[in-house]
Amino acid sequence: MRIYHIPSKSSYEVRPTVFVGNAQIRSSRSKRRNVLAAGAVLIAVGSGAAAGMALLGGSMQAEALIPGLLLLGFGRGLLVTPLFNIILVDVPQGNIGSASGMLSTIQQVGGTFGVALVGILFSTVLMRARSAGIAEADAYCRAFAAASGYAALMALLVLALLLTLSSDRTARSAAPRVRG
Repeated sequence: MRIYHIPSKSSYEVRPTVFVGNAQIRSSRSKRRNVLAAGAVLIAVGSGAAAGMALLGGSMQAEALIPGLLLLGFGRGLLVTPLFNIILVDVPQGNIGSASGMLSTIQQVGGTFGVALVGILFSTVLMRARSAGIAEADAYCRAFAAASGYAALMALLVLALLLTLSSDRTARSAAPRVRG
C-alpha cells in the first residue's frame, strides 16, 4: 500500500498496490477487479492443493503443504488488503472512521463464525473417521482435507460474488442518472 500526496486536495490518499517480484503495480479502478479475482483464484487453488495433498499424501508431511499454502498466502495478499481499500474508497471523509471501525468489526465477527464453522466441520469429519476405525493420522488428514476443501469452495463463492457485484456496480455507474 502506498500513500500519495495530492496537492490540489491538500490531503493524502491511500492506494492499493500489488507486488510481483521486484515490480510494483499500482492498481487502478479498472484493474482492481482483476487483482481481487486473481486473489480469489489463488486462494481456491492453494486450498484445493492443500486438500489434495492431505488426501493423496498418505501420511501427510508438512513439506507437501508448502506449495498450496504459498498460493493461499499470495491469494490472501491479493484479495484481502485491496478489498478493504476498495470498500472504503467511496466513503465520505467525515464518515471514514466510522466505516473503518464497522468494517473491522464485521471482519472480526465474520472470522469468528468462519473459524467456528470450519472447526465444526473438522471435528465432525475427524470423529466419523475415528469411529470408522481409520488410523489416527489418516483421520486427521481427512479432517484437514475437508476443512481445506471448504476453504476452496468459499474462495470460489467469493470469486462468483465478486464478478457478479463488480458487473452490477459497473452497469449502475454506466447507466444514465435521472435527477428529479
